[in-house]
Amino acid sequence: MDRVCDCFLCAYFISSKVAKYFAFKIVQPTDRGIVIVLMIQVFTVISQVALASILGVYHSYGFDSQFIPHYLITYCRSFMMALPVQLFIVGAMARYLFRV
Repeated sequence: MDRVCDCFLCAYFISSKVAKYFAFKIVQPTDRGIVIVLMIQVFTVISQVALASILGVYHSYGFDSQFIPHYLITYCRSFMMALPVQLFIVGAMARYLFRV
């Protein structure tokens, strides 16, 4: 439960603000709404996977000499799964539910 709480706090306080900052460096508020939403989702996945991978590697292995290789492997595996799931399944379902 502690790990879930850590990830939620990182997502709420860090990732969301970072994602909006970088997304609005690429898109303008006058762009189409779906483009803005997709950019925010992409940057949210990038930042959240980075933070969650740090927490996951720390909780699994601790800070040792293999931290960087473990982190890179964990980040790549998590990113490959998180981005398509966010863009095509979870994000689409959330947009649909909020539209209805």
